[in-house]
Amino acid sequence: MFRRVAALTAPVFPCFQKVKNVEDDAMIIAVGDCLRSQPLDAAKQASTMLLTNFVQILISLIGEKLTWQVLQEACPDVDIIASEETQS
Repeated sequence: MFRRVAALTAPVFPCFQKVKNVEDDAMIIAVGDCLRSQPLDAAKQASTMLLTNFVQILISLIGEKLTWQVLQEACPDVDIIASEETQS
């Protein structure tokens, strides 16, 4: 799944092209290398786009309500604002 996220992000941040082609165990290192190679603002934008693409794919796989529940459990200190659809 993360390989797909990198592929979706690569057109805007080409350094993620390398992430798509590394072994599974090296993906996180490749992501870190990509982000470190960017200016700070670009790295923030790339991180945001990666997370957004990840959440969108997760929603398409398990649904919006379950995605937000999983994210809330994973990051309990972060206020996650879900749509009205997921709060019922």
